[in-house]
Amino acid sequence: MLLTISITVIAACVLVIAFFLVPVLLQVYRTSCELSKLIETLEVQIEPLSHNVNDVLHQTKDVLQSIGRQVDQMEEGVVAVRNIAVRLQEFQREIQEKVFPLFKVASLVSIGSRGLLSFVKFFRR
Repeated sequence: MLLTISITVIAACVLVIAFFLVPVLLQVYRTSCELSKLIETLEVQIEPLSHNVNDVLHQTKDVLQSIGRQVDQMEEGVVAVRNIAVRLQEFQREIQEKVFPLFKVASLVSIGSRGLLSFVKFFRR
């Protein structure tokens, strides 16, 4: 009799477990089906997105290369402007060295001519 009670208790336990396990297993199945659909949808949507990201990356690379070339050209332009400024300073120094002495000579000649004119006027009277 103890054996019958034990088997009955075990059978009841299995029946209760099965009763609660079936809905859980059904929910796991539904969830896995939904997950499968979600993965398929993501695969379909991610592929164009990855192509777009790849295109953006290539365009960014091209823009950065173009900026690098333009910076190199600007550097060459800045060097050229600096060289022009140095040449202008040298030209200014040369003019100062050659023209200012001419101004001094011209002022001396002017002073001398005024003095000579004053001297001639003085003796003409």
